[in-house]
Amino acid sequence: SPALLLAAAGLVLLPSCATTLPYAYAGTGLSLYDSATGNSPKFRGGTDEQSSAHSLGLGAELNENLAVEVGFVNLGSHSWNGRWNGARNTGHVNTDGFAWSVLGKYPLSEQFSVFGRAGVFFWDAEYYENAAGGRIYGENHSNSALLGLGVQAAVAAPVSLRLEWTRLDDIWDDPIDLVQLQAIYAF
Repeated sequence: SPALLLAAAGLVLLPSCATTLPYAYAGTGLSLYDSATGNSPKFRGGTDEQSSAHSLGLGAELNENLAVEVGFVNLGSHSWNGRWNGARNTGHVNTDGFAWSVLGKYPLSEQFSVFGRAGVFFWDAEYYENAAGGRIYGENHSNSALLGLGVQAAVAAPVSLRLEWTRLDDIWDDPIDLVQLQAIYAF
């Protein structure tokens, strides 16, 4: 897709900036799914709206206030089990994809900073559903806006930790909140 090519080109060109500081990050946490299924009056049953989530990516700090990142995010599996319009209905959705974002950072001290994130999440979702008509499989590929806030702490050079909340908007018409603890290694 053109957006992925643009993201790749950005990561290739960024190291040519004299002040660019590259880094890698890995994170783990929870994805919290606000399911339309669970909120529908047509559905009676339960939904599992929480799953483990993981991320892995690369970034470049352009200066103390601006960074760019691209990374893979696995949002885990969200499931449901109940009745839709009286008929038995169970299933689950697995979602993952690539996030391309810009971070605006504000240092509070030499060790702590707060940041905001804005970008795009290019996602793939597969769903498996057991309904009255049989087993259904499907997939969807799209992109959604992402916005986030967090705090970062320098632990010991070159390692930092950050705690972050990110809202991924409009995944299967529903938002997903991602809460993660991430480790960062600066090169």
